[in-house]
Amino acid sequence: MNIITKRVEIQLDMYKVLRELSNVHGVAGDEKRTAEAVKDSIQKYTDDTVIDKFYNVIGYKRGSAQKKIMICTQIDEPGFIIDSITNNGFIKVVKIGEFDINAVWLNDVIVHGKKDIPGILVSRPAKLIKQESRKEIFIDTGLSKTELQFIVSIGDPVSLKIKPLCLKDDMILAKIKNNACGIMILTEIAERVFNMNLDCQLYYVGDSQKEIGCNGAIISANRIQPDLAIIIGKILETEEENESDFIGKGPIFCKSPYINTNYYNLLVEVANQENIPYQVEVQGGQFKKANEALQISNLGIPTISVGIPIRYKNSAIQTICVEDLENIERVIVKLLQK
Repeated sequence: MNIITKRVEIQLDMYKVLRELSNVHGVAGDEKRTAEAVKDSIQKYTDDTVIDKFYNVIGYKRGSAQKKIMICTQIDEPGFIIDSITNNGFIKVVKIGEFDINAVWLNDVIVHGKKDIPGILVSRPAKLIKQESRKEIFIDTGLSKTELQFIVSIGDPVSLKIKPLCLKDDMILAKIKNNACGIMILTEIAERVFNMNLDCQLYYVGDSQKEIGCNGAIISANRIQPDLAIIIGKILETEEENESDFIGKGPIFCKSPYINTNYYNLLVEVANQENIPYQVEVQGGQFKKANEALQISNLGIPTISVGIPIRYKNSAIQTICVEDLENIERVIVKLLQK
């Protein structure tokens, strides 16, 4: 089998997994379905896997030493919550999470009521609304208010419906904000190290409510009390049109005041020894991210972050590179072996 054929097979395998995960919807605060899918995916590679009452998924692999290492990734996604239903049958919603609403107008959505119903994101015609109301978000399902009242309620979640797409040159277009890529990497790591005798107790965490404040990661860290937390999913994209893409150039290692220097240096050392390409993102510490939240959890947790490079950060769908995902898995597995 030649290299090109092998790369195409790997891309198609990842596409299939991303397609399956993208069909499982879990808006922040409504992660039950996603949590169950993640548990099903990872539990065969653990000694025990549980879902807690906040829908964090925690898998445990027994090791030969007492040191605890937690690898975590987000399982929730941004979306919407129903605010009201208009007299002419439009569902008014409020945005949940971080994304640019301008990038998702006319996108397909799924309204999760007593049963799932399809819809499309719309806005009132500009000539009919005041300037300050133009950011109001509505969903058209084609149903009347009377019909909707039997199916949906105020407070029901709404998720974006996105199908992944294989592109050329190892690229996949997919819904990344629910971090299907992070879940896939977490599962691949669990499979790779399942038969290894690691010198640590290993915990795989799919954390909930990341879109509204890193809540699941903090709760899981307080429960596990790890000696090291490894975060998958910190993403980066080019800010200027004339800059070269970050995508396809390796995982992103975050360097900030919140990142533990000793473990960061070990991560870099492992990548260099294994000839794994990587990039460095520097943060000044002014943004609330998972590494900041975890660092001050419990009595303090040393933290490092390995991120997924993407294109189109604030849109509903982003482009990722298969080789980047493979290299994230490789560098973390090699780090665990250290």
